[in-house]
Amino acid sequence: INSLFASLFAEVKLPFGLSYRLSFQPRFQNIKDYNFWNTETITGANDYKGGYGTRQDYSQSEWMIDNIIKWNKEIGINNFDLTLLYSAENVKNYTSQYTNQTFLPSDALGFHGMGFGTIPIVTSTDTEAGGNALMARLNYTLLGKYLLTASIRRDGFSAFGQQNPTATFPAVALAWKISDEDFINIGFLNRLKLRLSW
Repeated sequence: INSLFASLFAEVKLPFGLSYRLSFQPRFQNIKDYNFWNTETITGANDYKGGYGTRQDYSQSEWMIDNIIKWNKEIGINNFDLTLLYSAENVKNYTSQYTNQTFLPSDALGFHGMGFGTIPIVTSTDTEAGGNALMARLNYTLLGKYLLTASIRRDGFSAFGQQNPTATFPAVALAWKISDEDFINIGFLNRLKLRLSW
């Protein structure tokens, strides 16, 4: 098994309180699982006539890239926290599987001669998936106790199909920190919030 996973990023400060972060996460993995039981082994002699062999190959490569812009600003009794995102990703899988038994003319062929068995099982799988996303989210706070969160996200994914390759997901929430109000004076209660969301 060979695996590589990395997380690379760069972040820069921009004018007007903006910040930009670029991150890239690649991942690569391959697995080779070779097995062979000849007639001189207990498994090969007792359970399989003429030897038994399996050969599996698995490979995967994927990557994800994120672009994030953030803006946080406090203006008097107002606080603004804005996040913008563009993301893209891709995944590729490759699978191979060979299973055979009774190698002719000799089981010395092993898993190097998978085509010379009499009971072949062959599997082959190749898949690829990709997607991208756009997102905007605003967190607004008034006087530190009245909160608004609004977001919209548009996702595209290859598994969505050809007719509707993208979908949009909006959301909004209102919250009130009741425990910060002067008329709430309950000793054992230090945080109480009412939140409505859609």
